[in-house]
Amino acid sequence: MRLLLALTASALVWSLLQAPAAHAQVPVTLQANPGNGTALDLVIRGAAPQDTELDGREVVLRFAGPIDPREVEAAAQDGAAWIETIEYGYDSLLIRFAEGVEVLVEPAADGVTLFASRPAIEAAPAAETQTDPQRIRLDYYRALAQIESGAVADGRAILVSLLRADPRNIEVMLLLARAEEQLGRPRHAVALYDRALALDPNLPGAIRDRQRLARDLADTARIATRYQDVENGETQIITAVDGQVSSGEGLSLAYRLENRHMVAGQVTRRDGSVERFEGDRQRASLTLTPPRTGNLQVAGNLYASNYVAGAGVALDLDAGTSRMGLEARWSEPDFNFVEGIVSGGARDRVAVDWQWQAAEVYEFTAGTALNRYSLEGDHAGTGAEFVLEARRRLPEHWPLSTVGYRFDAEYILNSQTNPASGADLLPLSSREGHTVDATAERDLGPYIRAQGLAGYTYDRLNGGGPLAEVNLIYEPLVDLEISTTLGTSLNESRGTENQLFYGGLSLRTRF
Repeated sequence: MRLLLALTASALVWSLLQAPAAHAQVPVTLQANPGNGTALDLVIRGAAPQDTELDGREVVLRFAGPIDPREVEAAAQDGAAWIETIEYGYDSLLIRFAEGVEVLVEPAADGVTLFASRPAIEAAPAAETQTDPQRIRLDYYRALAQIESGAVADGRAILVSLLRADPRNIEVMLLLARAEEQLGRPRHAVALYDRALALDPNLPGAIRDRQRLARDLADTARIATRYQDVENGETQIITAVDGQVSSGEGLSLAYRLENRHMVAGQVTRRDGSVERFEGDRQRASLTLTPPRTGNLQVAGNLYASNYVAGAGVALDLDAGTSRMGLEARWSEPDFNFVEGIVSGGARDRVAVDWQWQAAEVYEFTAGTALNRYSLEGDHAGTGAEFVLEARRRLPEHWPLSTVGYRFDAEYILNSQTNPASGADLLPLSSREGHTVDATAERDLGPYIRAQGLAGYTYDRLNGGGPLAEVNLIYEPLVDLEISTTLGTSLNESRGTENQLFYGGLSLRTRF
């Protein structure tokens, strides 16, 4: 019943997101008119700005109404030769024009128009570049050097000029796509890859990068099945439907529905009896993510299973090379234990984590959490969790992609006993896992790639075991992905030295 209510609420929330409100304000629209390439008119209509700030090549506009994100993306693409970046919030715009661009602001009754131009003195190098192949090569390598040294915006400005002079230069398109991605404009990069592939479909690198970006940007839907077997334990067949959809207002909704068919030889019930179990249990989750506000991202969660329903909230503060996350979850269905799957296990959780990068190749993670476990509404125990991880990305020509170390520990602070059986309500057990691993990813063809993971986990309190996983991903169509997975890992959460073996198949579509 709770699962049905949660799914009904989820459908209602999504319908409200999709349906335009009767009293909604008309969104502010943008249109970039590059004309013959000598100037740019950026026409903004829908509402006159309440506040306008012009600082050199940066313009900040604040409106009384909302900004249409689709209009921002289109304007940034159409004005790519003039605009370095457009950042937007619910009712504000920050437009940063390219180096050397002069900007004039002309208010209007229903908006504002920005006129962008370059001084005439800059026209001579463009003509020279268009007719001198040697100069083109020199400028290309100058842009490449600037991008690799971190001056991505400056390198991009050179490439935009080169592409304007020769719109069919595939080499420039590919490097410009790389720059656009580094500047946080992946949709622009996808458009450039599409242009390059339209001129030459046989570009394996462009195909790979375009598919990678499409996977990150597109709405998705996936159906998957997985078989897993715990050594000396239960077997499960998990069938799941999950995906992500976005609305035009910058909202996104991630969902997951799963059914677990489980066969367990021994399950301890609340009355103290031990019996065999074979049956199905369901679980669902829904995550609603509104548009990012500056560096802050907020997300809300709903959870439901046959006997448990709960909610959560997560905050993510992104500072570029580092980020901090906070989350709180109440009554999240906990399927780590057989008893929890069968009888309604739940977990309350408060967590904080930090991630940061160094020299673009090192990634570090640190986190801590407090978990409170329950079974059928009764408190079952409390645990303190700690995570430390260090990972090194390796050069592309190396056989491995990354190597890393992870410390993952949970110390059970207390556990409650079932009066009927004299045993713990849940088989909670402290763990202190130390894992070393290496990953690899290779393209086996234009539309086939393989991913691998190998390592070893040593749990100081319970024993150790190998860690391995192999994924094969095939993309027969641009927006269709078929993948298979085989793997094994130490079943740490149960406090045993038993291995978990699993395999699965999934079908994902992007739209």
